[in-house]
Amino acid sequence: MKMNKKIKLSTKMSLYFGFTAILLTIMFFVMTHIMIDFSFNEYRQENENAQVLKVVEYIENIYENNKNITPHDFENLRHMFTRGGYHISIYDENGNFLWENVNKKQQHMKGMSLKQRNHFVKKYPIEVNNTIKGYVSFERFGFPPLSQIDKKFKSNLFRGLLIIAVVGVIITILIGIMLSKQISKPILKIKNTADILRNGELSARVKIKTNTKEIEDLNKSINYLAESLEEQETLRKRLTADISHELRTPLNVLQNQLEAIIDGIFEASPKRLNICHEEVVRLTDLVKNIEKLTTLDKPEFELEKENVSLNKLIESVIEQFKPVFNEKNIHVNFSFRNEVTACIDKNKIKQVLINMLSNSNKFTNKNGYINISLSEKGTIAIVKIQDNGIGIDEYDLPHIFERFYRAENSRNRKTGGTGLGLSIVRGIIEAHKGNIYVTSKKNEGTTFTLEIPTSVS
Repeated sequence: MKMNKKIKLSTKMSLYFGFTAILLTIMFFVMTHIMIDFSFNEYRQENENAQVLKVVEYIENIYENNKNITPHDFENLRHMFTRGGYHISIYDENGNFLWENVNKKQQHMKGMSLKQRNHFVKKYPIEVNNTIKGYVSFERFGFPPLSQIDKKFKSNLFRGLLIIAVVGVIITILIGIMLSKQISKPILKIKNTADILRNGELSARVKIKTNTKEIEDLNKSINYLAESLEEQETLRKRLTADISHELRTPLNVLQNQLEAIIDGIFEASPKRLNICHEEVVRLTDLVKNIEKLTTLDKPEFELEKENVSLNKLIESVIEQFKPVFNEKNIHVNFSFRNEVTACIDKNKIKQVLINMLSNSNKFTNKNGYINISLSEKGTIAIVKIQDNGIGIDEYDLPHIFERFYRAENSRNRKTGGTGLGLSIVRGIIEAHKGNIYVTSKKNEGTTFTLEIPTSVS
C-alpha cells in the first residue's frame, strides 16, 4: 500500500500564498483590463461624437459661405475623411443623394452582420440661419479609431499593470515564505520537544518566544503536559518505593522472628508469635486498602445508598474515637444548626469520617482540639474537620490525595500509615458525586472540607 507523501507546513503555506497571489493577480488584471476597455470605449464614443459635430459644422460653414456645395467642396471632404473610417453621405433638403466618400473597409464590412460590424449610423440636418439645407449621414463599421497617442497610452498602461502584477505576486510569495517560516519554526520546535518527551526524557521543555496567541497556548500546553508526565513518573517511582517499603518492613520482621525461632535463638513463645501476627495483620490491612482503591476505580462500582442522618453518623464516629482522644486530651467540638439528611452509602461515608478523625488524631499534639461542623447549602451537605495539629507543608498539599503519598515529616513509624487513607476518602466522596478540599498551614493546623450531595429519596 502506497503512503501519501507528507508536505511540510512551511512548503504548504508558501504554495497556498503563491497560488492565492497568482489567482488574485489574474482576477485583478482581468477586471482592470475590462474596466480600461470600457473607459476607452466611452472615450472613443465621446471623441467620435465630437468629430461628427465638427464635420456637420464644417459643411454648414460651406453652405453659409457659398450658398451651395460644389464638387470642389466634395473633393476637399473626401481628402479630409478618408482616414476616419466613416462612410459620409450628403443629401439635399429633399433627401436626394448628393455625395458620399468611398471607403474600401466599409465595403468589406457591409457583408457582415450589424453585431459583428459594431455598426454605427447617425444622420444630422445641415442648418443655416434656421433653414435646413440638407442632411449629412455618418456610418461606421468597427470601433472608433484611436490616435497614436491613445494607443501608446493604453499600451503603457497595460505594461505598467503587468509589471505591478508580477511584482505583487513576487512580494506576496516572499511574505508567504517569511510568514510560513515564522509559524512553522516554533511548531517544529514544539514537535521536536514532543519527540524528546516520547523518548522518555521528561525534563525537556519548549522554550520559544512568540506573539502568536495560539502558538503560545500550544507551548504552555506541551510544557504543562511535560510537567504532568514528569510528576507522574516521579509519583510512579515513589509509589514503587513506598509499596516496597510497606511490604519490606513487616516481611523483614516476620523473616527475622521466624529465622530466630528456627535457629533456636528465640522460643516460639506467645510474645514472639504475637509479633508475627501483628505484622501479618499489617500486611493484610495494606492489601485490603489496595483492594478498596481498586474497587473504587472500577466503572461498575455501586453504592448502597439510603437516607441517613449525617448528624447522628458523625456523633457515632466521635463517640467511637473518644477513648483515643482522651489519651491525648484532645478536645472535640461538633456544631450544627439543623438536622441534615443525605442519601448516601452509610458504611462508606462512615469509613471517610473514621479516616479523617484518625488523621486528625495522629497529627494533633496533646491538649489540642478538633472542631467539626455540619451545614447544608442547597442540596449539598458540608462537613468541615479542623484541627490545630502539625499542618501540611505547602509543597505536599497538591499530592496528599495520591496513593501511597505521605509528607516526608510523617514518614515514620510514630504516625504510621500507608498513605492510602486519603486516596480512599477521595474515591468514596467522588463516587457520591461530591468534592473534598484541604487548606493547611505548617505548625498551625489543617481543615478538610467535604461536600456531599444530599439527594434525599
